[in-house]
Amino acid sequence: LSAAVQLLNASPRAGTAHVGISQLGGATILGIEFDPGDVSVQAVKPAAVHTNHLVHDTMQEHDRLVHESSRQRFNDANAMLHMADDADPMQILTDRSNPVFPLYRAGVSQPAGPDAQSTLAIADMSIGTDDVSWDVYTVPGEAARFRMRNARHI
Repeated sequence: LSAAVQLLNASPRAGTAHVGISQLGGATILGIEFDPGDVSVQAVKPAAVHTNHLVHDTMQEHDRLVHESSRQRFNDANAMLHMADDADPMQILTDRSNPVFPLYRAGVSQPAGPDAQSTLAIADMSIGTDDVSWDVYTVPGEAARFRMRNARHI
């Protein structure tokens, strides 16, 4: 992980992103945010909500468009995650209790909301001692559209 962070710090960056990295068998997950001028690295708790916008305190002054729906849905998901010790990630990611900015908004079947944003897919990721797995869903309640284990499609 430290080599990946060093590489990111040493490389020129043209964009802005929030990514999560870990490694097989490791207990650490890092949330990394970067833009052309800065890199922020924070350890992630075992369960976390991930967004594509900057949420680290040290990156809040950086100029980047964040739709109000994205900010609100991030805050709502975090609140749900911390309300219960055994929160179900899929229940959080498919929540529609906020009538203006539901967490899950299917483009055609759900009104796009005031900022015309929608959910393209939901990813449920798990990093264990023996495998890294993730399932990608395009419709809640249906089978995963893509399933990956250790970087192999299954």
